[in-house]
Amino acid sequence: MNRSLSLFVSLWFIFALIALFAIASTAIVFQIKKSFEQSLVSETVTQGPRVKDAAYALTGIHNLERELFYGASLGNVYPDWRSSLENRLGALYFQADNFASSMDEGPEPEAARRMYLAVTDSIEIAQRSLIADDTEVPQLLTEFRAQSEDSRIAIVRYIDLIRNAQETEIERQSAVIGIVSNWLAFAIIGVNLVVACLLFLLRVEVKARRRREEAEHQAEFLTRNDVLTNLPNRVALHEVLAQIAASDRTCLLLLIDVERFSAINEAYGHAGGDIVLQTVGSRLEDWALARNGIAARLGGDEFGVLIPQDTDICDADIQTDFIDSLDRAVDVPGTSLHIVLSVGAAQSSQIQKDADNWSEALARAAELALAEAKYRSKQELVCYSAELEEQLGRRREMIQAIPAGLLNGEFFPVFQPKVDLATHAVSGFEALIRWRREATVISPGEFIPLAEETGHIVDLDLFVLREASRQLSQWNRLYKRKLTVSVNLSPLHFASDRIVGLVAKVLEEFDLDPSLLTLEITETVMLTNWQDVETILTALSELGVKISLDDFGTGYSSLAYLRQIPADELKIDRSFITEIERSDEARFIFDAIVDIATGLRMTIVVEGIETDAQAQIVTSFGCNLGQGFLWGRPEPPEGAEVLIRNGIEMPQPAIDVGRLA
Repeated sequence: MNRSLSLFVSLWFIFALIALFAIASTAIVFQIKKSFEQSLVSETVTQGPRVKDAAYALTGIHNLERELFYGASLGNVYPDWRSSLENRLGALYFQADNFASSMDEGPEPEAARRMYLAVTDSIEIAQRSLIADDTEVPQLLTEFRAQSEDSRIAIVRYIDLIRNAQETEIERQSAVIGIVSNWLAFAIIGVNLVVACLLFLLRVEVKARRRREEAEHQAEFLTRNDVLTNLPNRVALHEVLAQIAASDRTCLLLLIDVERFSAINEAYGHAGGDIVLQTVGSRLEDWALARNGIAARLGGDEFGVLIPQDTDICDADIQTDFIDSLDRAVDVPGTSLHIVLSVGAAQSSQIQKDADNWSEALARAAELALAEAKYRSKQELVCYSAELEEQLGRRREMIQAIPAGLLNGEFFPVFQPKVDLATHAVSGFEALIRWRREATVISPGEFIPLAEETGHIVDLDLFVLREASRQLSQWNRLYKRKLTVSVNLSPLHFASDRIVGLVAKVLEEFDLDPSLLTLEITETVMLTNWQDVETILTALSELGVKISLDDFGTGYSSLAYLRQIPADELKIDRSFITEIERSDEARFIFDAIVDIATGLRMTIVVEGIETDAQAQIVTSFGCNLGQGFLWGRPEPPEGAEVLIRNGIEMPQPAIDVGRLA
């Protein structure tokens, strides 16, 4: 703004100088014109007396001639006549003296000199006639007549020359005045054009400067604000955090991440994703402003909230208030979405004030809490603590150890039996993975989510696929059976069609009947690019392997997707079995799922069966296969082989388990 004002003042100063120059030039031109006019008048005034004297001389010559001839006609010279003649001669002398004094200064000095000589000659002849005798008078009168005629001619010629000179001077000075006037007009027009150009340039420059200032202001705004949500960005949040760090104030930092945002973008487009981000940002801003804090979008699907006081967010009431303010559906075109948020919180009181780079330490603490919240994969707020940092450190160590564990043979497969509910026989197994590290078997609940998060799950799945195929091929040859094996596939395998070639290679390597291999996928695979997923599943089916939809009903169940997926098997999650003995509602839902799967000609597998009663109920509903601790836990190959040799006895029905109408 100051630069624009300075430019504006400078241009107006230049304009003022040009205007002063134009005024001064106009004044000078007018003065020149006036001087020329005065010169012309002066010249006219100067030449006027000369013409007048010449006219008087012409009249005097005429009168003198008349007097002389009048006296000669009388024949006698009277005193009064002589006196009159002398007066006329005196007047002519006076006129002749005027000519003599100014004839060199006039415009026609040669003509003036001739006129002066002619007049003086006439005067001389007239004077001689006054003293001549009567015999000489006629001769003198004849000479005087001739000389007076010459004088008249000289005077008239002089007067004509004076007038011509005056006319020439008038024309010359009129031309000069015309030129000066034209120059003045052109000068005024030129100055006006220059002024107009300057004003135009001034207007253009002011507009350009205003645009530059607006662009600079916009750029300054964008360095500290997010365009989509109009919230401050990461830079602005860290600036406020740095200000708090420089003072003795306390604060609370929350980091919020929208779970599965990429899947939302793919399902509802970027417009739907933008609506989600704007809604979440607006709700966070409302909650933060109510506590004199700020909300910021840190990038992508991550937000931050900074409250300038050490609010105990881990307090149950405050935490509930925060979650409730966000736990509302978001309306996108055509539907409403329930958004899952992961929240990590850190309080400034947990960070030592004398710590190096205190603000970064606080941000890192909140990031660790957020990582834990994302690991739990549910709508939860996790508060930072020293124990949490130790736990996360152990996870980081575990993540780094997974590739080495595969190379060192620390991972091994286990097999859980799948029982044919009609024949009470083991029909196959589900192959799972375990990790024995430093003589300790690590729970899959610990390392599987980490492997999913880092992408190591792809290598683990392929390891299980190879080991299970090798073991199944060996068992079937040894016991002359057609046992089946199920292997889990992570949604990450469906990022490309590489899995199709790998499965085909394993089948060929172990000479395994494709129909005996079942690949289990979960409903989360539907959140990736569905067209690509459908193409890969179709290609796998064409190999002859079976597709099983695992954990049905716990994720993003969609009957439309269920109809489109080329699945051969439906696995009902254990969560539907827990209450099936006591709850009519649970059995009603279970019955509906069975009806859907039966209608789609899918094999029904029920997992999580732990009691005889549960086994009898699911059998009565017409389910095909069962899996659970009732028949066996996941065992190493040697333990599973015992079940193959000895079989399993199914309990007999002890209760009435009639189907619901």
